[in-house]
Amino acid sequence: FRVLIIGRANAGKTSILQRVCETTESPQIYRVSGDGCEEVRGNHDIDDELIFTNHEGYIFHDSCGFEAGNEDELRAVQDFVHRKVTERRLRDRLHAIW
Repeated sequence: FRVLIIGRANAGKTSILQRVCETTESPQIYRVSGDGCEEVRGNHDIDDELIFTNHEGYIFHDSCGFEAGNEDELRAVQDFVHRKVTERRLRDRLHAIW
């Protein structure tokens, strides 16, 4: 189940996901670039997959935050949503936006 979480930068999106997944652990971040898995937070791409080890059936994507007037961030989210809703395989599609 693939979920995109949207919100301002530093608004607590990861904290909300931790609460929903009933964990205090940071998610593992699987880089779209193929650089493997990281367990640290920081700059990431909207295509990166955030997975909590106790809820591996859920794949989260972070909008990386919106700032007023930044059209590039909005366009990146729109492009991501369009790509993910048109994926052929169900497991690769976007199932929810929060």
